[in-house]
Amino acid sequence: MKTIDGYISDLLFKHDCVILPEFGGFVASYAPAVLSPTKHTLYPPSKDILFNARLLKNDGLLANHIAEQEQISYSEAMNRLREFTAQCMSSLQGRETLVFHNIGSFLINREGKIEFTPSAEINYLEDAYGLTSLVSPPLHGKHRKIRQAADVKKKVTRRSPGKKNAVPYLVLAAIFLAATALWGYHHSPLLKDIYTNYSGIIPLIRATRPPVPVVVVNEPVSQVTEETITPVVQPSAVPEEPKKEQVAEVTTAEPVPPAVATVSYYIIAGAFQDPENAASLIAKLRNSGYDARMAGQTKGGLFRVSYGQYSDRKQALQNLEKIQQSVNPDAWLFVK
Repeated sequence: MKTIDGYISDLLFKHDCVILPEFGGFVASYAPAVLSPTKHTLYPPSKDILFNARLLKNDGLLANHIAEQEQISYSEAMNRLREFTAQCMSSLQGRETLVFHNIGSFLINREGKIEFTPSAEINYLEDAYGLTSLVSPPLHGKHRKIRQAADVKKKVTRRSPGKKNAVPYLVLAAIFLAATALWGYHHSPLLKDIYTNYSGIIPLIRATRPPVPVVVVNEPVSQVTEETITPVVQPSAVPEEPKKEQVAEVTTAEPVPPAVATVSYYIIAGAFQDPENAASLIAKLRNSGYDARMAGQTKGGLFRVSYGQYSDRKQALQNLEKIQQSVNPDAWLFVK
């Protein structure tokens, strides 16, 4: 048999608020991923578990979960919760530290109030399942840059004597260029003759001329033959039809709206093994003005009868409080 704090831990994975009647409520809030520069650690996103001592009224979530898991009635589950709460308060009043496994610890501070310290053993965020903290060793970038600068300096100092040997090569290159310029100046007539004789076989001059179609456009229209017109007309008529088909395909695409999940809240009046008893209670409640209906079956096969169905949690809790005060103190809230 699982303990009460174990059932609370199970519900925190799927619910943001779990109330232990006459003790307090556990509230879960989303916490994004955190990077610690001092510890060089990246912590994944999670749920922060807080404790609110003012949430004392029973919403039926924990008791209904215990009843379904242990196959017992709702009243028996409430008796277990009352005994557990009495033991917790007795431990705190005795100045003992109360520990809820995988949730946190409680103690009474100097001001006489309950002080809660959450546990970091479990991440209750289902989207972060399997993610662990990532630890990275520190990068010594400063020392690495200093080493690279020292290596570059050594290479420069080793090659620096070569500058003296480069001076004679520059002088020789300048002398060669000057001699070539003087030879070309004195033999310019010979160079012109060579250029004139071999200009016909040099392809560079013809390559700079405009392409043939430009010359054909300037000629009269009567000189243009069908052979020159045919390859120009055919390519322009081919791609027209495919373009129209592509535009039609794009315009017919429509976005698909995403599915929206709905949550319903039921105020349960009772659960019966015989469906005729459940139908009899529904008729009785409808005669009293309630929108009574069936709220499914438990894992044990009991038929739930509700005072009504609500889509807003706040409205459901308000009506639950009215029904508990005036009609049925054992009524509880079921979430589906």
